[in-house]
Amino acid sequence: MSKVTRRGFLMGCSAAALPISGARLSYTAFGSQEQEPNQPILLTVFLRGGCDALSLLPPISGNDANYYHLARPDLALSDNGVDSALPLNDKFGLHPAAVPLYDLYNAQKLAFVHAAGLQSDTRSHFDAMSYMELGTPGSKATTTGWLARHLRSLGGDDGVVPALAADSLQPQSLQGFYDAI
Repeated sequence: MSKVTRRGFLMGCSAAALPISGARLSYTAFGSQEQEPNQPILLTVFLRGGCDALSLLPPISGNDANYYHLARPDLALSDNGVDSALPLNDKFGLHPAAVPLYDLYNAQKLAFVHAAGLQSDTRSHFDAMSYMELGTPGSKATTTGWLARHLRSLGGDDGVVPALAADSLQPQSLQGFYDAI
């Protein structure tokens, strides 16, 4: 019998909830490439702790790699072997536990936006998260999230659920967009 982990349990529950959310969502989430060959998809992943950019996308060469190894002697991936980063280019690699993402990257179906951040002087992690999700650095007075505003700008109602959040609460980025699940 395999050990049930918290992560595995949550992933299984999330996947099990999709079909009972309605046929429209199931079609959108599991539609075939033949049915919707040119349907653009924007997948945003907002990691709230536990994984930072240097853990997922470490530098693999040059001064940045040297500094990375000095700054994280216990966390840094090895330079070679099974535990080394999977090379994305000559500067950055991908954590070896992220092989499915590596396959998508090599198939040119995934891109990484590395070191994206704010030019805000806040020292609050929570304020910085709000600024990023609202899309308004320095102002938390905005009542809608950046993703909600983007989805509203697309217009149209094709009967498909356009947004899905795999979280217990709707993220701030979707705040103000009521067609999201």
